Amino acid sequence: MSDLISKAMKRTTEQIYNELLVLRCQSGEADAVKELISRWQMRLARYVFRQTGNSDDTADVMQEIWVSFVRKLRTLDDPAAFGQWIYRIASARTVDWIRKKKREHTLLKASVEEVANFDSEVSGQTRRQEQIEELKKGIAELPMDQRTILTMFYLEECSVSEVAATLNIPDGTVKSRLFQARNQLRKLIDRSI
Repeated sequence: MSDLISKAMKRTTEQIYNELLVLRCQSGEADAVKELISRWQMRLARYVFRQTGNSDDTADVMQEIWVSFVRKLRTLDDPAAFGQWIYRIASARTVDWIRKKKREHTLLKASVEEVANFDSEVSGQTRRQEQIEELKKGIAELPMDQRTILTMFYLEECSVSEVAATLNIPDGTVKSRLFQARNQLRKLIDRSI
């Protein structure tokens, strides 16, 4: 019981509000569905874009995510787990999309070019920006499972336990895969310098 109370006290206002929105959505409130989608749209779109590397494809995957969301929301038993649940859906829809395309190598090249073009338009060519570009290129060259772990942990700022819950793997496996992905990324970046 004290574990439950301790866990509940650590939740943020945003998490509690998301839970309330989930409950309202599950009871059929259309306004709550719109608001929940609005609150999560950009976060999930960034996550999907980092996987697909293309804004048009990201829009397609996002549609599939929200269709799955609407269809499956009533099956979500714990509103507090919404974040992990929606990331799990996003991951599954993204993997499905990549399987349909059957051209990961071409996708990786397009991802690097589009991210580089987008970032160069937004900011100048400072050394920091160049380092970020090298990092993004390195991440884009990693296998999908390593990209997913790095993206969720560093770019989406999910905790190890949140990544583990989303990918349905133990915390230790997440830590191990993070270690392996960082080492692989380091090798790729060192090789490009």
